[in-house]
Amino acid sequence: MMAVAAASVMATRLYLSVAPSMRGPGMAAQRFSNQQAWRRELSLVADTLKPRRSVGGMPIFPLKVVSSVRTIAFKSSISRKESPKVPPEFKTLTLWEQILSFPTNVKELYADALTYLNIEAASKTPRNAWGGRTPRRQRAFQRWMRKEIAKVAIPVVGYVAVPILGNIFILLAVSFPRVMLSQHFLSERQIRTFAADEYAYETKYNRLLGEYLHSTLSAYKMNMADIARKAGVIEVDDPGGPTFADAQSFYLSVFGDSRAAVEYGVHSRKPALSDFALLPRPHLLALAHATGAVPPPHLLTTPLFDILPKAFIARRVNAVAADLVRDDFMLIEEGHHRNGCSNLTDFEVLDACLARCLPTLLTSTKEDMRQSLTGHLEIVAMIEEVAKSERMDHENIEGRHSLKSFIMHLPSIRLWVKENKV
Repeated sequence: MMAVAAASVMATRLYLSVAPSMRGPGMAAQRFSNQQAWRRELSLVADTLKPRRSVGGMPIFPLKVVSSVRTIAFKSSISRKESPKVPPEFKTLTLWEQILSFPTNVKELYADALTYLNIEAASKTPRNAWGGRTPRRQRAFQRWMRKEIAKVAIPVVGYVAVPILGNIFILLAVSFPRVMLSQHFLSERQIRTFAADEYAYETKYNRLLGEYLHSTLSAYKMNMADIARKAGVIEVDDPGGPTFADAQSFYLSVFGDSRAAVEYGVHSRKPALSDFALLPRPHLLALAHATGAVPPPHLLTTPLFDILPKAFIARRVNAVAADLVRDDFMLIEEGHHRNGCSNLTDFEVLDACLARCLPTLLTSTKEDMRQSLTGHLEIVAMIEEVAKSERMDHENIEGRHSLKSFIMHLPSIRLWVKENKV
């Protein structure tokens, strides 16, 4: 709600200064779409774009509500920072270039803020072609925008609201780009560098999380290496770690808490792993840090987050997990795990890998990241069969603590198996 309110304030205050020159969606909205990936969705979106009329002759929703949805569907994914003219190495911007480009990037941010609000309005329309469920790509864009708006709101509002002296906010923002600038204002090198830093930070806690998981299972007389071998470890050329031939076995043995475990022939003792609120505080903190629940700058947020009440941390981790599980199931529903995520844009793949603590190093190629995301989705797709047998779908998936816990622990499990050479 705070992110939506911030977007509303920004859109209102920016209107007078930038609205006359706005044309189409912002850079990020374009990045979340490409023509090939949208072909399967065009019929659904096209129906959404047509203002249908009810029996009384009144339109179901106004045209302005879906205007940005139209541009998302049909604009190319090529943007200023993804131009074909960009050389293979990452493009960089000097400090002066970033300062000069700030007003232009504010306009792009404004366009994306409007797109965010339009998607929000369209999703709350009682009758539309989305069938009561916001499509995966629009949902991912909203999640990304909430994170980016939280970083850039203060400098942008200060720049727009304060005459002349507002330029000080530009200097402040470009001096601390990771904390105070959204990706609208960053060069490609900065985006990839910050992604690599975030991955390194989360990997440190994933190693710790793997050890917590191993010690918890040991307390229940369960051996994590043996469980992994029984699940059939498959060594693949995947920076994210090995995969499993029978991921259901691992899930039901460690996290499962249902009749499906018995039906599958797996004895589930249910260690205290399924419910985040029941995890020991050190384990819960490691899980929060390893899954992006703690925002940067970590030098400040880490000590503050560590002293918060355990109930608050558990709710925060649960919210991140619910969103991630929903996104995984939607990606699987679209079949991206079968085609190597080739229909996702490079920007979408980077964003998805960041959300799942998959490798986003500066040396990671686009193919590496696609392979890591595909490996993650293949494992989750096996677990989806168990979810279907327990009558879990997109609407009630948040209630399945065991499934959320497994997916949140999955990067640490794969890392532990890889580093222990199971």
